[in-house]
Amino acid sequence: MFRKLFFKELREKVNILIFFTINMLIFALIYLFYPRAKSELLEYLYLAMILVVFPLTSVLLGSSAFFSEFKDDSWTYLFSRPIKKWKIWFIKYLSQTIIFFSTLLILLSTILIFPRLKVVIAGFNNTIDFPGVSSLFFSFLVIAFILFTISFSISFLYEKQFIIIFVSISITIGLILAWDMYITFLKILRGSTGIGLFASFIWLSFILASVITFLKTDFSQAWKKIWKFSKSALLFLALSFIFLSTGTFSFIKSSYKYLPYSSDAYHEYKGNFYFDTDKGIFRYLPEKEKLDKIINSKLHLPFNSQDLYSVRGGKIAFLQYVDWKYEKEELWIMNTDGSQKKRLIESGIKKDSPFYNASIYSCVLSKDGKEIVFITRAYIGETYNIIYTLWRMNSDGTGLKSRGLRFPGNPSFRLIEWSESDNSLIFLLSMMRPQKIVKYDLKNEKYKILADSLNRPRELRISPKQDFLAFQYYENNTEEQTLSLLNLQTFEKKEVHKASSIEGYKWSKNGDKIVFIANKNELQAYDLQEDKVRKVKLIYDRIRWRRLNFDFVLNDQKFVVVDVINGESHLVMISKQLKEEKSIKIPFRTKYGIRYILGINNTVLVENPDKDELWLVNLDTENWRKIYH
Repeated sequence: MFRKLFFKELREKVNILIFFTINMLIFALIYLFYPRAKSELLEYLYLAMILVVFPLTSVLLGSSAFFSEFKDDSWTYLFSRPIKKWKIWFIKYLSQTIIFFSTLLILLSTILIFPRLKVVIAGFNNTIDFPGVSSLFFSFLVIAFILFTISFSISFLYEKQFIIIFVSISITIGLILAWDMYITFLKILRGSTGIGLFASFIWLSFILASVITFLKTDFSQAWKKIWKFSKSALLFLALSFIFLSTGTFSFIKSSYKYLPYSSDAYHEYKGNFYFDTDKGIFRYLPEKEKLDKIINSKLHLPFNSQDLYSVRGGKIAFLQYVDWKYEKEELWIMNTDGSQKKRLIESGIKKDSPFYNASIYSCVLSKDGKEIVFITRAYIGETYNIIYTLWRMNSDGTGLKSRGLRFPGNPSFRLIEWSESDNSLIFLLSMMRPQKIVKYDLKNEKYKILADSLNRPRELRISPKQDFLAFQYYENNTEEQTLSLLNLQTFEKKEVHKASSIEGYKWSKNGDKIVFIANKNELQAYDLQEDKVRKVKLIYDRIRWRRLNFDFVLNDQKFVVVDVINGESHLVMISKQLKEEKSIKIPFRTKYGIRYILGINNTVLVENPDKDELWLVNLDTENWRKIYH
């Protein structure tokens, strides 16, 4: 009986699958015969396919689940069969779900067959945002699934199919708008608890309400069915919202307990360590073995903190958010001991401010700490065009000047370094792909392209003497990575090393060597004077992120690297001749390994990412000390 009912349902609904397939075939024919030079139609067809055809097919499929029973008034006959009610419901749902995923498979196959569609999809994904996600394509796949679930769940409540379709679409739009308002209210969570997670709870709520109503309700009384279903669905939706809210606020709480995600957020200045956490900005003085909190944090964001935080010339510049909705930002400056704090600018919600509706996302101090430059990003007009502006001012808050950053293709700008040798800024320009490294002369306000056609550059690092720029990138049309040097005096480029992977690299303190990890577990060193790359040692291969767990110590005479020996993490010391000298056991275990270490003379700072701790070891005494937790 189960098998008969199942195949009966498939036969009855196969016409919807045929309807969708015909639409895809029409699309394919238009694609094949329409001139390739005119791509606008392809974009419109793609939008019609995911915004109209696929969701419409989904809601038609779900709403037709019990259409035949209403049409023939065969409810009594259906329930008289020797099969339990829940099995009837399950057979219906299983058959409908198989057809739904068949239509999805046809849709995905169409995209795979026509490569130009991938380009169109990528274009829309980068220009249109939807609640909680960045992919328009994924958004409407999820919406189609929600439509299918809701329309199926209520399909046995009322006999007129067009009413079921209308109600399903209305409920779906209402739920999505409610969720969008909720995550907009919690600004920072946009994307962390997105529509995909919410869809799973919608699915569960409506499925449970549908099953309960189907099993417990008298089908001779339509309004009792509707009332029973409405109460159950609202109850489960309310429970889902409470559960999601609990998880959301747990996420908020945990997200503000952090150590910096990038080694660039750990700074060394005159023999002291500087780092920022959820509790504030800290300074550790190795000579005194003392940790100072030099400023409290006000929702200081962990994301890209290396761009929001600069230590130079006896000053610290930092950005912080000062309202819970992240609509107001302040740029502050202070001495490295935390004294003489001064707010330089305020951006966000004040309409009379030159920084109205703008966000700051990159700043750097001059070498002497007397000036600061930073970039703002603002959305202008109804089209939300992005305008990037470079600002320069004195550290005392005077002399504010601005200059619009405009480059062909309207790329985004990321500030990498302020080169003091010729008073210029180094930017990374991103225009999807390829990307460029550009030098911007602050005096004559002209650009000079230093490196072009970069495909996914990972890092850019200026040498301590500011005479070389090191950058690492994927070459076009290959996954092989290349580590290159750019002479900032002659602007000559030199390829240092190619490998299947380069996980990170660091300059020596005097700028004559670079150490990096190639091919996942090969520690290698490049000597600029010898112009030679030498393999130092194989290290334990357990990489879960781009790591920089090595650094130079003892006045560049040696360097240390994290390795695993007999299942225990150790700091291994490497001599100037690239020979292993000794190892120091690390007093804690981590699940995925250590991300970053920072060395200053005979002291090494080691991060424990599992517990948000910082440990420090003296290389002479080999004594460990936990300085932050």
